[in-house]
Amino acid sequence: MSKFLNVSWVAVLLTINLSGCSGLGRSAGENPAFSYVAEGRGTWIGRVRGVDWDSTMAALAAAGINMVFPNMCTGGAASYPSEFLPMTTDRDELALCIEAAHRYGIEVHVWRINWYMSGCPDSFTTAMEQAGRIQYSWDGKRNPQVMKEQGYDQNRDWLCPSHPDNRRLEHDAMLELVRKYDVDGVHFDYMRYSNDQLCYCDGCRQRFAEETGLKLDNWPREVWKEGLYREVYLDWRRQLIHSSAREIARDVHTLNPYVCVSLAARTGLSWAYESDAQVWWDWIGEGILDFVCPMNYTTDPERFEKTMKSHLPLTLGRVPYYSGLGLYEMKAFEPLAKNIAVGRELGQDGWVTFELRSLRPQLERIGRELNTKPAVLPHRGPEARFIFSKSQRETAEGFTVFAPGEPTGCRVSLLLRGKLREGICRLKGDAVVESMDGKTVERLSAFDRQTSSFLDLSPALKQAGRYRLALYGTMALSGGGEKPFIVKSFPFEVQE
Repeated sequence: MSKFLNVSWVAVLLTINLSGCSGLGRSAGENPAFSYVAEGRGTWIGRVRGVDWDSTMAALAAAGINMVFPNMCTGGAASYPSEFLPMTTDRDELALCIEAAHRYGIEVHVWRINWYMSGCPDSFTTAMEQAGRIQYSWDGKRNPQVMKEQGYDQNRDWLCPSHPDNRRLEHDAMLELVRKYDVDGVHFDYMRYSNDQLCYCDGCRQRFAEETGLKLDNWPREVWKEGLYREVYLDWRRQLIHSSAREIARDVHTLNPYVCVSLAARTGLSWAYESDAQVWWDWIGEGILDFVCPMNYTTDPERFEKTMKSHLPLTLGRVPYYSGLGLYEMKAFEPLAKNIAVGRELGQDGWVTFELRSLRPQLERIGRELNTKPAVLPHRGPEARFIFSKSQRETAEGFTVFAPGEPTGCRVSLLLRGKLREGICRLKGDAVVESMDGKTVERLSAFDRQTSSFLDLSPALKQAGRYRLALYGTMALSGGGEKPFIVKSFPFEVQE
């Protein structure tokens, strides 16, 4: 995982026990990582019942796809035997999916629809209603009524995020995936409210009053629009969602540090903040997420670019940024290719298409024209923090700006740790400056490290443009194997 921090030149050196670690065993000058690009290439899989997983993964792997996000569970249903949710498929789709994906070298990040009881049996909904666990609007309507009035075709209830039993269910259902299955990651979706009209149930009233100490005489008017406690209530909603994500991620990382936690993030920032209560950029800063997939669904490249530019100052490369692409709207290869090209130029670390049914017809061209080189996953490299020296200028997107010929002054804190199944014993490779299309502009220095350490890099580029610093190398692992890696800095620019 590469990280950019535009802060002072401070980092902590770490060392590890090297017992049991073998050397790289490669001749001088040979660097297999240059045969790869660093890019996450994925797809959401919305319908999992009865999928021919072997043929599906074979086709995806042939096109260069290296991760999938199958929708295996919701707020009220599971496609595998679960201790906490009713199973709604005839076979264990998750086990079959993982076995096939791993056979073809594809990671599985299980997509869970949080809170929303999509696909659940009616009996489950009834039980939740009787237990007072579903959401109600400020005027007493259930979620399906609210969404229908707003033109959405959603016909199931949402569980209330303030109810302790619902919070426990979310936690336990996601941890179960890590305990029972060899997953590569768990993926939040709908970790939010459906809109600002929810939830104002009696349970929310009681818990809000207890936690804030406020005396409520006119619920819900006091917390509805123009109400005296409106902002306090919106902050309370945001904290409910944030704390639920925090608790789940903390326990996932504790149970299995290899497993990634990610999010299908809402793309509109003001809407995410005010209505959804999903302040996902704060989650990144807190270490909740290992990568993020904003749902940048649009067929318009200019709108796509504008959206990404609004996100970049909030992320600054702290975790990989994989753009969500609405292929279901594009229905063609050309707009997909255009958005991917725009995202690559801006510095995205990969992309995820919505969703498999729309992706299938495009797979051959994607493999032939877009994924022309094999890829390593950015979130599976060693942890590297690129610490740039202070500059007087910065773009609106957060790119540090240097004058032509001005030394960039970057210190890289290169750590012998990462989200891997094994420990890292040695890192060997080359530091380079590259253009945004991945071409090497300048090879800076070689490195060979058996302890965590600093690399001091200070290229002085004369040609105006946007660039990234990158480390291409090989990891020697504690089990005796080797693995190529590529980690990159957040982009910077050279301008007059």
